[in-house]
Amino acid sequence: MIMDRIGRIFEAAPWRTRLRRIPLFVWAAAGGVGFVTGGGWLTVHLLDRPVSSHPMVREVVIERGMSAQKVGALLEQDGLIRSASFFAISAYFSPARRRIQAGVHDVDGGLTTTAILASLGSARDLSRSVTIPEGLSLKEVAALLQREAGLDAGRFEAACTEAAFCRELGVEVGSLEGYLFPETYRIPPHADERRVARLMVSQFRRVFDGAMAARTEMLRMSIHQVVTLASIVEREARVASERPLIAGVFQRRLRMGMKLESDPTTEYALGVHKSHLYDSDIAVDSPYNTYRYPGLPPGPIANPGRASLQAALYPADAGYLFFVARGDGTHVFSRTKQEHDRARAQIKREQKNLTAKSAKDAKDAKGSKKENG
Repeated sequence: MIMDRIGRIFEAAPWRTRLRRIPLFVWAAAGGVGFVTGGGWLTVHLLDRPVSSHPMVREVVIERGMSAQKVGALLEQDGLIRSASFFAISAYFSPARRRIQAGVHDVDGGLTTTAILASLGSARDLSRSVTIPEGLSLKEVAALLQREAGLDAGRFEAACTEAAFCRELGVEVGSLEGYLFPETYRIPPHADERRVARLMVSQFRRVFDGAMAARTEMLRMSIHQVVTLASIVEREARVASERPLIAGVFQRRLRMGMKLESDPTTEYALGVHKSHLYDSDIAVDSPYNTYRYPGLPPGPIANPGRASLQAALYPADAGYLFFVARGDGTHVFSRTKQEHDRARAQIKREQKNLTAKSAKDAKDAKGSKKENG
């Protein structure tokens, strides 16, 4: 208890203030009397001793901005040191304190506390940084993790589609599609496929907080339905400001009992991405084909980010029922089928004129090159 109090004081104030703020009885109990008899040295010796007489290496994750007291608490909790406060006080007097890096570290409980502190001051982060972009499917996430983190894509997919594992993570459907939250992760060196999946679903739970859950209930939707809608918005939207508008179109169609007619859902059913869907494509018999079946598909078609989740929960009610891509990442939104058909025809003419102009410019450039040659 005495060492804990001293440790907290050292963490809380500049050094002169810290020294002044330690009460006299604490100094006396911790060392003023003890050091005269050798008890202070004995206390330090006992607290600095290794917790194990043989090597005992464990993986420790140090978060960015952790204080020495918090790092010590983490090490003590993992059974690697005897006292978090002794670690914090030792760190205060050691230059190693400023060199402790955030990340994943192998820490040996067979070392003294001061030796562990020194090793953390010179250790490098063993984790690998992997960024999962918004809108990737489970298969695409698996491929990226295999490429960037050395995981096995097949094992990752198998784990993410195992019903028992999904239930363990609180996902009642038989797939983690939609719940592998897009983020930059520090992947520990010995992490397996299941551990990484848990990491991603845990991040989803942190983002999809109580406020989002309450809004979901207000909309009379399930979390799974919200994630499914958000995944469609994620694949449709290219410009951030259009996400709520696209979500509004789909929410309005759902209320009216209209088919969503979303290209990305049909592409998911086909298992391939296409720049243009043909009649044979939109005729595919799959519950994910929203050209053929009304309502939301059975589950997410990708893993949406925070902005698309927000759009699904707070859609723009602008009265739109249709939208068509301009080809530059933006869309033209319409309230009626007639407006939509006119917008499609206009975009088609513009694209045809642009193609013709590009062909003419290329021909002129070729002719000019021959004349100069």
